Amino acid sequence: MTVLVTRPKRDSLAFAAILRSRGVESLIAPLLTIVDITITLGDLDGVQGCVVTSANGADALARATANRCVPVLAVGTASAARAREHGFTGVHAAGGNLESLTALIRQNLEPASGRLIQVSGSRIAGDLAGLLARDGFVVERVVGYHADAASGLPQAALAALRGGDLLGVAHFSPRTADIFMRLVRKAGADTFLQSLVGFCLSDAVARNLEGSDWKDLVVAPRSDAESLAECIVLAGEHS
Repeated sequence: MTVLVTRPKRDSLAFAAILRSRGVESLIAPLLTIVDITITLGDLDGVQGCVVTSANGADALARATANRCVPVLAVGTASAARAREHGFTGVHAAGGNLESLTALIRQNLEPASGRLIQVSGSRIAGDLAGLLARDGFVVERVVGYHADAASGLPQAALAALRGGDLLGVAHFSPRTADIFMRLVRKAGADTFLQSLVGFCLSDAVARNLEGSDWKDLVVAPRSDAESLAECIVLAGEHS
């Protein structure tokens, strides 16, 4: 069985490796291209923690500072793992969404201990700074990368959609889900979704796929790649 993976290339390759270890093949069709922005954060004097809401945010943080001792609050396990790969030693992982991230920060940090720096892409989902401001936290957002949307589906992806050999499509963010649906409709290929399962990392992702005629929409019980892979394997066994 084969699943279409639409994440940025590096993330798609990592997820493809997880699927391959479980006997699932992948067709990679990145719908976002990550473009790095040069930022410098220095020694982070007066900063009590850095917040990353994606693995790409962790990459940008690592490029921006040599300080590997600053606490890193990551939205989920993938962004936390990427931060650890870069050598950050005090990494804390939330449950994969904004609500769990704000809870993690409230539990581990104090507003009076210094400001937070959120390293993110140019587009974000949710207002972390606004949520934490209610508790007295000051969050400075620094844009470390752009995620540029594809203008069309790759021909290999269109051929796979039309060929009927796919089990489904893995969706990791509301934005990529939205881009996928727009490009599928643009190509006139939305009728082929009737035989496919949309595998979603969260309810927020699934909401951007609703209203289309999928065979099924499956939301991972946990917002991480391993959980989504388990859903794909289970669906394949029952297909």
